Amino acid sequence: MSSETYLVDRAATDEVAPRDRPEFWSESTAAYQCRASHRYIRPHEFTARATRQRTTSYQLVEWEVDQPEWVYRTRLQVRQDCDENYRLMLPVSGTMQIFGQRGELATPVGHGAVFTVDTPFRMMLGPANRGVILTFSRQELERKLNRSAPPIALLNLRLGLGGVLADMLTRLATEREHLGSWQFDAVCERIVEILSLLVLGDDRPSVTSYSVEIEHAVRRYVREHAGDRLLTGSKIAMALGWSLRHVQRSLQEVGTTPQEVIRQERLGLAMRMVQAPKDRCMTLTEIANRCGFTSLSTFSTQFRQQYGAAPREFR
Repeated sequence: MSSETYLVDRAATDEVAPRDRPEFWSESTAAYQCRASHRYIRPHEFTARATRQRTTSYQLVEWEVDQPEWVYRTRLQVRQDCDENYRLMLPVSGTMQIFGQRGELATPVGHGAVFTVDTPFRMMLGPANRGVILTFSRQELERKLNRSAPPIALLNLRLGLGGVLADMLTRLATEREHLGSWQFDAVCERIVEILSLLVLGDDRPSVTSYSVEIEHAVRRYVREHAGDRLLTGSKIAMALGWSLRHVQRSLQEVGTTPQEVIRQERLGLAMRMVQAPKDRCMTLTEIANRCGFTSLSTFSTQFRQQYGAAPREFR
């Protein structure tokens, strides 16, 4: 592979007039990733930038957006723009949620998401969002796994092998001007090898599959009982048959706490209700009560902190 096949290019909304920014960014992300629809709170005030590194084998994009952004990929867009490659996304700041046919995935800082774009999905990027996303072939990962990879997976990239992977991704982006094609490809190949170990669970003792199972059980319980204003870590642990200390240790291992899980799941439920046509008749106070918030002001404050805008702006 010759050095000419390693390319670095950039896109930034400040290159165009404010009224043209939404269309410009949609076209840029279609060129960098896949065809999708986008929605913004304040379209003409939206600013974003991205830098892409690519060869014929791999692509790495570093992005930054200043306000909440929704990305929708429809069935028609999937058919018109077929793409079976895998993505490894690492948020560096801000929040990210993916809603797909197989469920919802919240990706906090310190975690990574592995997913494909060959099925419809929705993605919500929170305010002041920054991160990197690596694109690589489906065949490469599944050959290393010796099986099909999960359509969507959450990985702890805070500690151990996961931390090494996160450092490699971010450093690969910062060193973009000092790399050639074979160097870029060599690092990307190592990243996919490490990723395969994480997907297989061979990163122990960084995080165990048992701890991940406990996290999933806790999140399910919170979603089912989000309206309980007295919901606590102790109450969840007792209902699931574990000690509070056991739940706390397991959640700490995957980078969160009972209180944070309760907060995230309540806000996620609230966001879905605020946007759902079937709940359009409900007032924000009713939604706040349904999701377990003690008052509308508490709900609005936490919602704005999470999503960068007031609940009414999403209706």
